[in-house]
Amino acid sequence: MDDAVSNWPQLQHGEIKLESSPELLWRQVNPQFVNNGQVTSQAFRPNSGDGNLISTCREEKQDARGAFEFYTTVLGRDSAGTWAVSVEQVVAVGARAFDDSESETAPQPCPPGHTSIDVRPFGPGRVKAISTVLSRHANVRGRQYPESS
Repeated sequence: MDDAVSNWPQLQHGEIKLESSPELLWRQVNPQFVNNGQVTSQAFRPNSGDGNLISTCREEKQDARGAFEFYTTVLGRDSAGTWAVSVEQVVAVGARAFDDSESETAPQPCPPGHTSIDVRPFGPGRVKAISTVLSRHANVRGRQYPESS
């Protein structure tokens, strides 16, 4: 996919762009976005109030179980589990990822290693295409926590 580098919003103080790497980004998935054990593309689209940012947590700072437990216990939200894509997969689809856990823009309370997948430069069609590819990668990898039986 082509790159929209010239359209990227400037990162804020404390936001750190992640370079392409095999590091995993944990995504909590709403039970409505799981069909027969597979996440739908909706799982990797921004929520309505997220400003075209997709919330994840970095493997380097949090494991899949910890990400799940923070989301369900501290935030009190429902999750069908933790799925993952790598930073290199995010970059390959033309999006970017940045750790914003130490920034002024970090969600509160902030999960350890909170990282945003940034699709702000893109329109709805491109965001849907990106989410489709990312959900396929996550499904190939499978649910990371709780482990699928």
